[in-house]
Amino acid sequence: MALIVGHDISKWQGDVDFPVYKNNTNFLIIKATEGNGFTDQKFSRNQIESRNHGIPLGYYHFARPDLKNLPEVEAAWFLKVIGTLREGEVLCLDYEPASNPFDVVDWCKRWLDYVFAKTGCKPLIYLNQSQVRNFNWKQVVDAGYALWLAAYIPTEQAFTGQWGSMAMQQWTSSQKVPGILNGIGNVDGNYFFGDVNQFKKYGFHIPVIPSPSKSPSISPSPSKSQSPSQSPSVSPSSSASPSPSASPSPSMEIPPEQCEVVLAKLIAVIRGPWWWFGSNGWYRKLADLKRILYESNI
Repeated sequence: MALIVGHDISKWQGDVDFPVYKNNTNFLIIKATEGNGFTDQKFSRNQIESRNHGIPLGYYHFARPDLKNLPEVEAAWFLKVIGTLREGEVLCLDYEPASNPFDVVDWCKRWLDYVFAKTGCKPLIYLNQSQVRNFNWKQVVDAGYALWLAAYIPTEQAFTGQWGSMAMQQWTSSQKVPGILNGIGNVDGNYFFGDVNQFKKYGFHIPVIPSPSKSPSISPSPSKSQSPSQSPSVSPSSSASPSPSASPSPSMEIPPEQCEVVLAKLIAVIRGPWWWFGSNGWYRKLADLKRILYESNI
């Protein structure tokens, strides 16, 4: 199985030396936000420098349901901070609170659904093996949200639960990488199971919306020359006037804004990752497409 190595960072990795680091990684996932109202101190610099140096990029949000925050509120804050997404940028929910005094799976599912609805991009969810074991993640798995698993053991020994496989594995918290903390400090190391193009397939895709085709204009037939004796001031016959009682048939067109949102969602499902779905991939994709059309009243 092909895999590539990358990292996830936050303020704790300080000012990354990106000209050096770019040659020692395949992708980077940076912390953007935590809870509601907190932005990582190095987020803006990390985002700008990663983009400037062409590093395949992802963002993660550190969930704080233990503060009694609504998932939709945290998701909205995350999207506000990261701003306009670029092609192939990956989104992730980092779920590792100190306690779980609530419906864990429902909270996560609502956060994931909110981000998907707003971006057309299905985020990955970061969990440790204990969380995978202790909760029933079926509704998250069935909705097509892939697993980013923290497991500091050989890949073949990792427990992936109802997912059956993982998109990415955080395999260490103490990798040494040139360009980060002078190459002697610790950073989280991650395997992505695929190549760079497959990594980007999990990310945001700019919807390609075809411009509506215009019907060819029909030139009016040349009018016959009028008789010289016809006065131009003659009023047209009343029979030629449209009847005031005729009302136009109601338009069945969908508003353009709704079309763009729905099309973005459909494209995200079709172009999203397939390999980890297994033998039921077609059925799950079809179910996703039907659900989007149903929710959009199409």
